[in-house]
Amino acid sequence: MKKLGSIVMGLVVLGVFGLVITFIFARGIYVSEARAVKTLETNGFTDIEIVNKDVFFISWRGCGDSDVAAFDAKAINPNGRLVDISTCHGFLKGGTVRVK
Repeated sequence: MKKLGSIVMGLVVLGVFGLVITFIFARGIYVSEARAVKTLETNGFTDIEIVNKDVFFISWRGCGDSDVAAFDAKAINPNGRLVDISTCHGFLKGGTVRVK
């Protein structure tokens, strides 16, 4: 019985450690596509299709150091042209539109 308690405690510690690591290194998994769509709509884009979401090495993709998620999209810009575009998002800030 004592051994079972040790195993359960070890699994709990491992689970908590996994959640902490995920929150530190992959916080972007908690950012929804809806935020990217809203950012693009606010900037005049229409017919938005999100094609990719990245949560690792965001600053290497042209986003800021405080950003945690990047979305790639295809959308119609305010001039009526179909464009490939990206949005960058942080936890406590709005989205930023990045032109490819």
